[in-house]
Amino acid sequence: MFEQKNRRQVFVDTTLQGALLSRCVFYWCMCLAAVFVSLLCWDAFIGPTQLFSARVEQTWFRYAPALLFVAALTPIMAFDFLRVSNRFAGPMIRLRRTMRDLGQGERVEPVVLRRSDFWREFSDEFNAVILRMRKLETDLAAARNEPNPNDPVLVFQSAEREDQDSERDNAVVNVGFDARDDVGERVEADAGVSSVR
Repeated sequence: MFEQKNRRQVFVDTTLQGALLSRCVFYWCMCLAAVFVSLLCWDAFIGPTQLFSARVEQTWFRYAPALLFVAALTPIMAFDFLRVSNRFAGPMIRLRRTMRDLGQGERVEPVVLRRSDFWREFSDEFNAVILRMRKLETDLAAARNEPNPNDPVLVFQSAEREDQDSERDNAVVNVGFDARDDVGERVEADAGVSSVR
């Protein structure tokens, strides 16, 4: 089976990917805040004594470029996070749609995932279930049209039918022999009468 191309739509499951993305951004902002507080405490520990507001201003002025640069990486990180989450959210969306169609009685094709997707083992097992259901449907359709030759009842009925056919053939053969004997006896009787005359 062929490998499908990369998905064009990255954000496929708003509930799952939205929750993961919001949690990721929240933790990233918390990390930045924790780093800034850590730097503030370190400056207060090694620096001279001064007001807290002045300490915050001095620390921000010193480390703001690095913090802003790291914060600028947030969109890149969020987009990459969406791409990674798409590798397991996308397959689940496809499997869910296929299961819904299968539950409605529609004919579905095996699910082919991309090489970079997660849940590939699950899709293989799901495809095995689809193929098994197809085989059962085919066997059921064949059983409705043709009797099962391995059915014991049908085997017994077939044996009885063969016995009846053989008895009927034997009866026909016996009748044929009896008829030929009667004809021969009549011919011989006719010949005897003719010789007497």
